[in-house]
Amino acid sequence: MTAIEVWRFHSEDADAHVLLDGVDVFRTPARVLLARLAEQGHDVQDADTEYPTVPGVTLAFTRTAGHEVPMDTDGMPLYFESVLVAAEDYY
Repeated sequence: MTAIEVWRFHSEDADAHVLLDGVDVFRTPARVLLARLAEQGHDVQDADTEYPTVPGVTLAFTRTAGHEVPMDTDGMPLYFESVLVAAEDYY
């Protein structure tokens, strides 16, 4: 396996947690999660888009949703809808 992509639950009361350094990827607002990664010294790319990435760690996030979700003030979904985790040389 070279990569895995995990998608957000549809029900807000789902008993599923995907943690990154102790932070819930799908319950923490996307902009807050990206800011924390940047504060930790990670190179967050395309942070203001629907598909931000973190090279080196190889995380690729998606904020697009095909169903009704809470929206952020920037007009995109408040939370990430998926995260891809891959080996460092994936891209």
